[in-house]
Amino acid sequence: MLYVVAIVAGVLMLMFLKRPKASLKGWVPAGLAFICGACLAETGLGGWLASTLVMVSGWIVAPFGIPAVAVVSGIALILTVVLAVDLAVDRKPDKPAAWSLLVLPVLLVGVGGTLGMVGAQVTDGMVQVGSGAVSALIGVG
Repeated sequence: MLYVVAIVAGVLMLMFLKRPKASLKGWVPAGLAFICGACLAETGLGGWLASTLVMVSGWIVAPFGIPAVAVVSGIALILTVVLAVDLAVDRKPDKPAAWSLLVLPVLLVGVGGTLGMVGAQVTDGMVQVGSGAVSALIGVG
């Protein structure tokens, strides 16, 4: 079911982002991006993507003695700053914020510690919202 929710939310997000004069631009595509990313992060594919990212970043930074999880945490922090700046500029999420919301849940799967735990809790909440919304739309449950 999570794959279906991720696909539906992703397709709707792309439709709203590609329409030049959509009346629902801003919060709707950003919310759909976050639901898509959260559902993707909860699947096996999201776990594989996160572990592959940690592994590849480990290969790159291992000669310098930097932990791979620190690199993934840094990327997640940078995307969080991009999201905050985008929202601070005009108080509505544009494309950088939507793409950050799409990628952040998958990154937070690969991050350990408190940041990963909080990210997992937020991701679980968004999965519940997305699954409930799509279930209501298609009449399941």
